[in-house]
Amino acid sequence: MPEAWFYVLPERSAADARYTCCTVASRWRKEGRSLCVYTRDRERAEAMDDLLWTFRDVSFLPHGLADQADAEETGLVVAWADRLPGHRDTLINLSDDVPGCAGEFARLVEIVPPAGDERERARARYRIYRERGYPLHRCELKQSHGLRRGARG
Repeated sequence: MPEAWFYVLPERSAADARYTCCTVASRWRKEGRSLCVYTRDRERAEAMDDLLWTFRDVSFLPHGLADQADAEETGLVVAWADRLPGHRDTLINLSDDVPGCAGEFARLVEIVPPAGDERERARARYRIYRERGYPLHRCELKQSHGLRRGARG
């Protein structure tokens, strides 16, 4: 059964979910996890692909798009609904809904924005994961994107 991790942006954060995704992905890759960043469509996957190459001035996260032959060798695949990687370790969900493939991964990561419709959609996904019986974890993000693990939900 997957466990779900919710990374909550602070109320006054200027960071967006895509940048936070890069930070979270970097930390999980350092732990040796293989990752799938899941987006709604190829256009958003390509935008995420660009950001992963440039989100830091001095480094980048090796990765590939799901339809590239050697993408899984990098340990970080950017995917969309009809293109998923073969590995099933960690899925970072950047779509609006719970992906149909969510139950196939060992862990799910959700980025919770500080306010608005996106926050409400994240709360809805939280309720779905809770109803499915997934173990829930909450991590409060500081302004500097430091990660602090919180209580289980």
